[in-house]
Amino acid sequence: MNKKLVTMSLTAMSILGGMSAVSATPVVPEINESSPATNVQVEPLEVTKRVQLKVNAKYELASSNYRVVSGDTRYIGSSGNMVWFTAPGTYVLQVDGWFSDTEYVFNVTK
Repeated sequence: MNKKLVTMSLTAMSILGGMSAVSATPVVPEINESSPATNVQVEPLEVTKRVQLKVNAKYELASSNYRVVSGDTRYIGSSGNMVWFTAPGTYVLQVDGWFSDTEYVFNVTK
């Protein structure tokens, strides 16, 4: 009789254990504040393109949406995705991209 009771108990535990594995309730692990995973920092992707140009040479950007980070805006011309510079100098433009922004550093010479 004892052997039968043990067998039935083990069978019941096995069935109930299997049922909990297919339960519709999701199991969410607790977040441990001291865990190394909570201290992971993700750095944004920084893309910088350096371009050498002559005055009035046109360059095609990845997008027509850009911001001038540095350089005299009086000497920057643009039409659509094309940009050009009418005076020598260093110009930095930040161009809006699909996934990340791209920074262009233009070194313009005569």
